[in-house]
This record gives sequence, C-alpha cells and structure tokens, in this order.
Amino acid sequence: MLRVLVVFAFAMVINMASTEEHDEEAEELKDLLVVSIQNIVSLNDLVTQLTNKIVQVMLSVAEHKTEIEVLKKSHSEAITELRNKIENVETEQSSTLTALADDVRAVTEHFTSTDAAIEEDKEDLSLISRYVALDFRAQDIWL
Repeated sequence: MLRVLVVFAFAMVINMASTEEHDEEAEELKDLLVVSIQNIVSLNDLVTQLTNKIVQVMLSVAEHKTEIEVLKKSHSEAITELRNKIENVETEQSSTLTALADDVRAVTEHFTSTDAAIEEDKEDLSLISRYVALDFRAQDIWL
C-alpha cells in the first residue's frame, strides 16, 4: 500500500512538473517526495533492525525457557531424592530407637533377675552361715 502511494505521488509530481506555472511547486513537491522516500527507507531499516532484535530476544527467551525447564526438572528430581533419603533416615532412626528400647528393656530385665538371684544367694549364704555357725557350736559342745 505504501509503495502504491509513493508511486502515485511521484506520478503526480512528474505530471505537475510538465507545466511551467507549477515548476516551483513541482520542485517543492519533488523535494518533499525525496525526503519522504528517504524517511521511508530509514524507517524501513529501523523496522528491519527492530524485527531482528525481537527475533533475537525471542530466541534468547526460548533458550532460557528450555534451561529453566531443565533446571526445574533437575531440582525436582533432587528434591524427590532428598525427601526419599529423609524418609529412609527417619525409618532407620525409628528402627534403631525401637531396637535400643528393646535392648534397654532386656538389660533392665536381666539386672532385675540378677538382683533377685543375688538376693536369693544372700539368703542362701545367710542360711549356710547360720548352719555353719550352729555346726561349730555343736562341735564345740561335743568336744
């Protein structure tokens, strides 16, 4: 559309230039047309540059998006692995605490039964001591 307008304006300028009375106006229009075309070319170059920059930015964004997805996946896997390790440690800790409690209970029962056995042994020793003491007295009496 822009090219059609430029061609139409250029044709009008040439048509006007053919008459002598409009020479001055035609010259001004020619100058205006040249400046307009130069501006259009400059703007076209700027648009091309901006388009290239936009494409570069879009490509960069796409690359970063891919990198972010890779990082998210990596971090997600790492977090899952850490959670699994924590669960394993908690399970092992629970098993260890249960085993330790069982060991403490067994040691306590052993000491309790040992204390009871010691008390029985003390009673037996006391009875034996009395028996021996009585036996010595009895031997003294018989002698």
